[in-house]
Amino acid sequence: MTYKAIIAEDNPVDAEVLQDYLNKYFPEITIAARVVSVAEIKKAVLQHVPQIVFMDVELCDGKSVEVLDSLNTENMQLIFITSHDVFAIDAIRANAVDYIVKPVDAILLKKAVFKALQRIEKNNLLPSGTSETGQKISVPTSEGFVFMDAEKIMRVEAKGSYSTIITTDAKPLLVSRTLLHFENELPTGLFMRIHDSCVVNRHFIAEYIKGKHGKIKMNDGFVCNVSDNKRESFLHWMNGK
Repeated sequence: MTYKAIIAEDNPVDAEVLQDYLNKYFPEITIAARVVSVAEIKKAVLQHVPQIVFMDVELCDGKSVEVLDSLNTENMQLIFITSHDVFAIDAIRANAVDYIVKPVDAILLKKAVFKALQRIEKNNLLPSGTSETGQKISVPTSEGFVFMDAEKIMRVEAKGSYSTIITTDAKPLLVSRTLLHFENELPTGLFMRIHDSCVVNRHFIAEYIKGKHGKIKMNDGFVCNVSDNKRESFLHWMNGK
């Protein structure tokens, strides 16, 4: 799946750095246009209909946020990039995905872009016929972040205020995020929180076992109860309803 983006940046060096990062880490994102002024933003958006716009707040002819009122930004994910953090309130008012202060840090940029792609998926902004495969989520580590393929995550188990991520191709990873965090971050068509202790990937559920308390068994033998108040929604979810 490819995505279209626009870069609004009047500093050519900063624009090149940003585009180099995007080309390196997100080859699925095509830069449809690079503009240097507020006047050019509207024209580029109407022409290319981008899904993501990277915007410097201050451009050569004014503040980029000034053009947003005249555009339909419902289907666009905005990532503001600027030299001054005093404009953060503008980003908040524009419902921006993120706000990055220059110089652009690669890890922060990747986190912002992943968040934008997840928003696109959750808001059903992708063209029809696409699936939830290929999505990634950012997972914090002691050294920064790792970016994991959502489809390779079998489940996430609660460990107090921590969570353990079980994947198909790596050792279990204990991270300092609650289960609620992953419930909100993971694609809902693929994952569901079936119990206070577990979020599961439907592709790895081997069977559902009826009884006083329903439970599921996963491909690796792991068993988890399905909460009584989630049983009906779980069965509908598994049946694709």
